[in-house]
Amino acid sequence: MRQNLNQATSFDRLPDALTRIPANLPLVESRRITVVFRYDDCNSESSIFLERNLIEAFRSHSMPFTIGVTPFVTSGEVDDASPCPAIPLGFEKIELLKHMVETPDTEIALHGISHQTIRPGADGGCTEFAGLTLCAQRERLDRGRRFLEATLQVPVTTLIPPWNSYDENTLRAAYASGFTTVSGDTNGFAPCGSPLQFVPFTCTLVGLKSAIRWARMSFDPAPIITVLFHPYDFARAAQPRPMTIDQLLNLLSWVRGQADVSTATIAGLGVRGADVSAERLDRYRAARGSLISRLIPGHASRSRVYGSTR
Repeated sequence: MRQNLNQATSFDRLPDALTRIPANLPLVESRRITVVFRYDDCNSESSIFLERNLIEAFRSHSMPFTIGVTPFVTSGEVDDASPCPAIPLGFEKIELLKHMVETPDTEIALHGISHQTIRPGADGGCTEFAGLTLCAQRERLDRGRRFLEATLQVPVTTLIPPWNSYDENTLRAAYASGFTTVSGDTNGFAPCGSPLQFVPFTCTLVGLKSAIRWARMSFDPAPIITVLFHPYDFARAAQPRPMTIDQLLNLLSWVRGQADVSTATIAGLGVRGADVSAERLDRYRAARGSLISRLIPGHASRSRVYGSTR
C-alpha cells in the first residue's frame, strides 16, 4: 500500500542563513514554547519495528507524543477511491499500542477510519471526510473511536483527519461523537465560537530547530509548535534524506536541553489550559501578513509557529 506524502513545510526548505535569529530583534524573556510531536499513519501495515524504536526513543527522554492510529486501513492505494477490503489492527500492533499507552503522556488519536480517499485527488484533493453527509461522517467517527477505546482501554478525544482534510460536517460530527480536538493543518476550517480545539501541524522533524528559533522572535508569550512525522520519513526513499532513530534521539535530546521549551500531547495542551481555540488559529492566520512575517522571502509560509506574531 502506498502511503500519502505531504509536502515539506517552509522551515524544512529554508537556507541555513535564514534560520538564524536576526541580531537586532529582541527576544521575549517570559516566553514559554510548547512542542507537540504528532506521529501519523500507525496502522496494521506500518512497521512495528520502527514503532517499537519510536516508543523507546520518546520514553528514554520522558517525552510525550501523540500517535494517530487508523483502525481499518485500506488494503489498496490510499489515493484510489475504488472499493477494496479494509485491514483491521492485528494482535501484534494492538499489543504494541497497549504497551505504548502505559507510558504517561502518550496519546492515541483517531487518524481516519481506513485512510482511503472518497474522491480522486484531481477532484479537489484526497479526503476521507470532506463532502460526506453529517450522518455518514458521524457513523465513521463513532465506529473508529469506539473500536480504539474498546480495544486499547483509553479515551480517544483527538481527531487527525487524513490529508488534514475535513469540512464543517466533520467538525459537527466530531463534536457529537465526543471528540474535543481536531489536528489538521493551519489552513483547516475553524469557525469562531466552535466548542472544539484546534491544534494544526506546523513543521516536520527537520524543521523543528528553525521553528523554535523563529518562535523566540515572536511576540506571543506561549507559542505552540506541532511537529508532524510519518513512517515514511524513516524509509530509505524519504526525501530529501531519511531520518534515522539516532537522529531522532539527538533531536529529542536537543529539545530537552532548551530551557524555554516544554512538550505535550495534543490533548495535553487542553489539560494545561493552553489557548487552542478557533480564535487563536484565526489570529495566527492574520499574523502571516504582519511585518515580521516579511523578513524573509516566502513570508506567508514563514509563520509556522502556531500563535500570533503581533
